[in-house]
Amino acid sequence: MLIPLLRHAEGVLRKVIAHHHTEGLKLEWGWHENRPALRLLQELVAMLRFTKNYSDAVRVMEWMVLTLNPHDNQGMRDELIHDYLRIGKISEALALAEKYPNDLAGMAYGTALALFVAEQEPAATEAIKKANERFPEVRKMLLADNPKQPRLQEGLVRVGGKDEAWYYRDDYLELWKSSGGLEWLRAQFGKKK
Repeated sequence: MLIPLLRHAEGVLRKVIAHHHTEGLKLEWGWHENRPALRLLQELVAMLRFTKNYSDAVRVMEWMVLTLNPHDNQGMRDELIHDYLRIGKISEALALAEKYPNDLAGMAYGTALALFVAEQEPAATEAIKKANERFPEVRKMLLADNPKQPRLQEGLVRVGGKDEAWYYRDDYLELWKSSGGLEWLRAQFGKKK
């Protein structure tokens, strides 16, 4: 019931934008009046991802990140780069990575994985080294066989912390495994299985 309602909200927003001939313009988070619409789109993405409808989630995230709110105050770019990889849009993942260099852990590791999947080995190796230097807890959590869940505080994540690494692993471990990236990561850091 929620997905059709959220799709309707997206449709209404698209009609309003078309009616005012503002396609391709921004609907930035910085304007408080825009936040309800952006939150509805974010909720739609969450539901589409929850139901594993990654292609449709990518369609909405592209609109959000590449057009409406390129500063991506909502942090959708992390999910977008990984979902691009899930649905085989490798060149789009690489293009997104270029837009957000020196970003937080999700994009840093997503960039390295995208380069690995694109078979750009030297660039992937460099990217994973940089990601590990800045966010070593993510690498440790990805490579751990049975990691212990750190203490989590609802709504809060410490950048560079074990909680951030835990959430990253929870969201993307299967993608790292299925792409071969996990074994590549293991080889990069010399940890035996």
